[in-house]
Amino acid sequence: MATMSVDFSSVLKSLVNHAVKKIQDNPIKKVVFVLGNESADLDSIVGSVSYAYLSTLSCPLDTVYLPIIQIPRSDFSLRTACEFVFQKCDISTVSLIFLDEISDLLSTISTSYSVSLILLDHNKLIGIWNQFADKVDIILDHHNDEGLYLNIRERCIEKVGSATSLVVLKFKDEWKKKLNEEDTQNWYKSIANLLLSAILIDTVLLDSSIDRTTQKDQEAVDFLLDILNPPNHETFIKNYHDEIKNAKFNITHLSSFDLLRKDYKEYNLEWTIKNETKTCVMGISSVGWILKDWILREGGIEKFMEAVENYMQEKKLDLEIIMLTFDYKGEIGFKREMLVYSRRGPFCQKEVLEKFEEIIELKEVKIFGNEDNRKEKEESILKYYEQKNITMSRKKVYPIIKDLVSAK
Repeated sequence: MATMSVDFSSVLKSLVNHAVKKIQDNPIKKVVFVLGNESADLDSIVGSVSYAYLSTLSCPLDTVYLPIIQIPRSDFSLRTACEFVFQKCDISTVSLIFLDEISDLLSTISTSYSVSLILLDHNKLIGIWNQFADKVDIILDHHNDEGLYLNIRERCIEKVGSATSLVVLKFKDEWKKKLNEEDTQNWYKSIANLLLSAILIDTVLLDSSIDRTTQKDQEAVDFLLDILNPPNHETFIKNYHDEIKNAKFNITHLSSFDLLRKDYKEYNLEWTIKNETKTCVMGISSVGWILKDWILREGGIEKFMEAVENYMQEKKLDLEIIMLTFDYKGEIGFKREMLVYSRRGPFCQKEVLEKFEEIIELKEVKIFGNEDNRKEKEESILKYYEQKNITMSRKKVYPIIKDLVSAK
């Protein structure tokens, strides 16, 4: 399989070089940043890289598309599924651009070129990108609509299983026109394999029974399979999905700190009491492991909680939610667990927590013993649950928390 031919990192270096040296005959006038979300999971990384690559094939000569992976390069090794997929698709990560490689260059680029943003797998800017709120041009996302950037050129926010499906369907017609071009067939198969990986993982192999897939996801997969043309479609996607899943859950060697930041999103919650605005910083970490095995690895509950508390202190969190997923072989199947640790904020209010437990269908399991009582005395909350409603992923849990808090 041929390696993808666009070296985005080299393109960035060339842009900066032209800007710094103020070269007059620079043919590039416009830079389009394609941004995945800050958790930098497979869907975000694959979607943003694929969008930029497919756009590059037909964009004007004075425009470049640069996908930005919203983590430092050193953190990419924590994304074990991403590492596996990019290696399998023969795509060198050296060619990619990470957040720590672009942050110091944004001023130079934005003053030397016309800049616009495409948001993939999220619809609200954070961090260093907030300065470009008026530059948002396109959104492709499947999360809860934050109601921002309403007058942009294209705004597609749909409850599909994978945001990458929206990328496939956006470029589908243009892609069809070029499928018979002999010199493009190999790297089109490379990008098709890349796109397919994210959709299969986000939809749990197109499993409609857990509310993770839609007809658009199926349409996207069917199109990609037509390009790849494996001997047996069903066997091919199952084997591919299982390979990626095995890589994704190959995480037990990571430290607790790395596990908590590997697939992490942070939110600022706000609510009003007697005309006074209250705030709370919440983190949600998704971890593909069973809590009891994680605690055993750490050497007991106290050492596990010490690791969680250190993480919360580092991130300056008031509330940390750990959403655990694992897949038992055989009849038990896919399961979810949740740990809630709130130092302050709305979850310390009994009625808010009980309503949350009811909506998510959480069954408390007592494992903390005296530790739980200690936290209660300090007016903090520490709870561990079995999550009965396995359709409630992070993208569904956050809007529920936001609504509960705003209703206070």
